[in-house]
Amino acid sequence: MIDFLVYAARATVGIALVLSAIWKLRHRAEFSLVLTRLAPWLRGPVGRPLALLVPIVELAVALVALLPLPSGLLVIPAAAFVILVSVPLSTGDVRAGCGCWRAIAGGTSRGIYLARNGLLLVLAAAALAGPQANLAVSALAILPAACAFAVLIMEIPEVASVLAIMNGRP
Repeated sequence: MIDFLVYAARATVGIALVLSAIWKLRHRAEFSLVLTRLAPWLRGPVGRPLALLVPIVELAVALVALLPLPSGLLVIPAAAFVILVSVPLSTGDVRAGCGCWRAIAGGTSRGIYLARNGLLLVLAAAALAGPQANLAVSALAILPAACAFAVLIMEIPEVASVLAIMNGRP
């Protein structure tokens, strides 16, 4: 049973990154805006190819994490990616959002984005540290639940924004 939970943690991280990459690819203009807000030095010719390269790399590391092989090491590239994208979130302008799920999450603070990414890192650590089993068949049963949990994790900034508005904070 623990093997299933360990893979579910890894699959949740992978699916969250797949969802994020798909959003970036479908909303390249919004993602480019976020990139230039988070890292102003990316304006100009560097930003445009990076707006395509980031989601492609994100999708690749996500798919590696989703492989139902008995190795927690498969989650390391995904965890490294989450850390890498968290650096600009910790210092950049997040008024346009994080560039990973929604165009603009009005009023959402950088802390909530970093907390969401921290939760993904905790799941990655659990997947790395837990027992590993060959889950090729069981992965089909685990992936739908991991997908639902990944969507909930990605919605954390939106929920925080709505709660802030309900409490009278813009």
